[in-house]
Amino acid sequence: MADDRFMVANLEIWGNLVKTWATGVDHVQSTTSKTYLKQPATIDELRALLADLGVGAILPARYTKLNMVPAPEDTLVIKLPEKKALEAAQAELEAGFGYQPPDIYKDFFGAHDLPPASSDDDRKEQVKVHAMSIGDYTIRNCR
Repeated sequence: MADDRFMVANLEIWGNLVKTWATGVDHVQSTTSKTYLKQPATIDELRALLADLGVGAILPARYTKLNMVPAPEDTLVIKLPEKKALEAAQAELEAGFGYQPPDIYKDFFGAHDLPPASSDDDRKEQVKVHAMSIGDYTIRNCR
């Protein structure tokens, strides 16, 4: 399932791009085209923009639509994960395949992959860590 997810190699450029779209302030500071200042309206526009900026994105063909959701200050936006992806990850954890936190947690906070589970307690712990990660993802709101 991991090969079927939207992923980026350069999280710094991607993060600055998202900050640009959210604030209207140029956080990317590209010395070439400034087309990124305008939010893309289609998935093809996003794909081209990511390539132009060298984000190193994997954007699977299954994505045919783009939905960018602004978060007003007075509205709690809870982004729900894709059902199939969540169910697949849950099944892998329950089968004891192990858990890999996002690379940024490894690079900056010393997190490490949880190896394949060797006991029911290991599986339960990995399912717990995954649930906490999903919960954090849905409410983090840029902090």
